[in-house]
Amino acid sequence: QCGVGERLRFVEGPMEDIAIAPDSVDLVTVFGSLLYADRARVRDILAMAWRALRAGGALVVHENPRDAVQPGAADYEFRFPAAELRDHLAAAAAQPRFLSPFN
Repeated sequence: QCGVGERLRFVEGPMEDIAIAPDSVDLVTVFGSLLYADRARVRDILAMAWRALRAGGALVVHENPRDAVQPGAADYEFRFPAAELRDHLAAAAAQPRFLSPFN
């Protein structure tokens, strides 16, 4: 409809197994899925996503940290504390910029 369909490529699959060439994409999104990844591989997953970005690209991560929900909420035990997620992002991204309501 708006002429961008031929320029879009969606890659779907287990994030630990997706291979994206370095400097090949403008946007990587991770929405509510890191809590299901192997905790030992989260930094590697984020680093791979960061390397895949072209200059000026964006890595958008949206996770509801443990701090945002009540104990007993769905997947509570798998959620990251906000500080841990921030540490993973800082370790993976060369110049992370954080926009978060959680400190």
